Formats: sequence, C-alpha cells, structure tokens
Amino acid sequence: FGQMLAVLLPSEQVASIVMGLCSSLWSLFAGFMIAVRDVSEFWQFMTFVVPTRYTLNAMVAIQFYCPCSPGIDNQCTSSISLGCNSFVLEDSNTTITVWEYLELQYGFTNNVYVDMAAVILFVIVWRILFFVGLAYVSHLKR
Repeated sequence: FGQMLAVLLPSEQVASIVMGLCSSLWSLFAGFMIAVRDVSEFWQFMTFVVPTRYTLNAMVAIQFYCPCSPGIDNQCTSSISLGCNSFVLEDSNTTITVWEYLELQYGFTNNVYVDMAAVILFVIVWRILFFVGLAYVSHLKR
C-alpha cells in the first residue's frame, strides 16, 4: 500500500501524510478500538473496506476459536483451544467461553478463509494500482 501511495502521489511527504491518515482510520474501524457491531450505521461501510479488520478477525479466530460450548458440551476443555477456557460473567452468572465472549462483545466470526481471501484481494488490487501507476503516472515537471 505504501509503495502504491509513493508512486501515485506527487511527493513522499504527501504519501506519508496520506498513509498516516489511512493507518489511523484502519485502526479505528478494524474492531479493536471500537467493536465492529458498535460502529454507527453511517460508518458501517468503513468496517468492510478496512483490510486490518480482516487480518485481525482471522488472527483472533485462529487463536481463540472453540468448536464446543460449555453449556451444551461438557467435554469442552482448554486443551482444545485457548478460546475454550470458560469463565463466569459477573452480570448474569452465566458460564461462557472466551470465544463466545469475543463473538458477543466484539463481533468476531470464524470465517478465516473469507478473511484471508479478502486480504489477498486487497494486496492484488494494490499491486495492480502500483503497476498501473508506475507505467502511466509521471510527476516530472517539464
């Protein structure tokens, strides 16, 4: 993404400023500062165009996905996954796994392959824009 900005924008200072702005927006809408489900309707589209959301979702799902539920399946142990550790919510005295908490609180899903495909698609689009910009954009002053 940075190479694409460096090719398409007129100077490295402008590219640096735009990259800083993009990084801030990506961090804001990725899901770790504001949960994806808590973003207002007007800004909901930003959660779909932010590549860090897909990366974060895939990493959390890979580390914390738990295929069982403590209330339904009594064979749920923490040796299966980190997300299978269960704890009691103080508000409602219910037992919940770490993965269920992450799903409810932050809106993470177990769509690892979809998330990886989205990240690969972002990279392919950025590469195409980089090569098109390299071939057709010239900032020389004559």
